[in-house]
Amino acid sequence: MTWQSATLTAPSAAPARQAASPAQRPPSRAGRACASGPRVRGRAAAPVLNGVGAMIPAARDLSAHRPARTRTRSRRAPSEPEPTPPSAPPLRRRLALDPLHAIGALALGCVAASALFMHALETREATAQGLTLRVAYPERMRFRDMERVTFDVENTAGEPCRAAALTIDEAYLDSFEEHHTTPAEAAFGRFALGDLAPGERRRIDVELRGERSWLASGDATLSCGGERGVHVPLRTFIFP
Repeated sequence: MTWQSATLTAPSAAPARQAASPAQRPPSRAGRACASGPRVRGRAAAPVLNGVGAMIPAARDLSAHRPARTRTRSRRAPSEPEPTPPSAPPLRRRLALDPLHAIGALALGCVAASALFMHALETREATAQGLTLRVAYPERMRFRDMERVTFDVENTAGEPCRAAALTIDEAYLDSFEEHHTTPAEAAFGRFALGDLAPGERRRIDVELRGERSWLASGDATLSCGGERGVHVPLRTFIFP
């Protein structure tokens, strides 16, 4: 009998527990976590908010006057002179030519020398007091060569020229070894032409052989009646 009473009393206790109100029930783990969750987050975010607020300046700081900035130029140290490279040592220059270039240079030199030492004739003419004197003479000649000098005399005045004479300076003739003249000389370097009628012409030829290697210079003068009429300068260079 005792076992039966225990069995009968056990079912009556379950409905009593089920009839208990929800407010009297103890909170669960999930409920306790939800209740304590917002409070924990607020405590952790407080230091972050305080740091952000400290970074934002206050209104009075923004309106405060800022000191003006002064620009100062930095002084540079004086630049040192750049070192100069040492001068190159003196070198002896050498002319290097291949055989073809050497032959060409020699040929050009020969052409230039031949052009320089070739015979060159010069013609000069002068007129004064009705007399005209034209002289063709060598401007350049070689030593020991024979050259001819031609003198053309003309009376351009309306009156005859009495006792016309042609004179060549001795300084010019002394530079030559020998000379041959046509017509013959009346004296050394002097030719007596006689009277010249108006418009009359005479020619004197002189052949000269070079003796001294240098410049032969002098004048040829045509006179009438012993008075000097016209003269022409003579310049001949004699190469060795």
